Amino acid sequence: MTREQRNNLTDAKRIIIQATTDASRRASVLREAAPHSEEATLWKAQQAKLRNALDALNDIDSAEPKTVG
Repeated sequence: MTREQRNNLTDAKRIIIQATTDASRRASVLREAAPHSEEATLWKAQQAKLRNALDALNDIDSAEPKTVG
């Protein structure tokens, strides 16, 4: 993996982590206001999708040799 690809992967992981955190906060606030609201359920589902995306990026990262060129 080139240095640019590694940097892009790191940036993507950082963005997904932030989006997951934001989705978690949003779902939490909505669940407090209306525990069974459809919007809270949708944000929770979005959080799960983001976690899956992060897992996929981590799999790519761990499969790559750590040398950069």
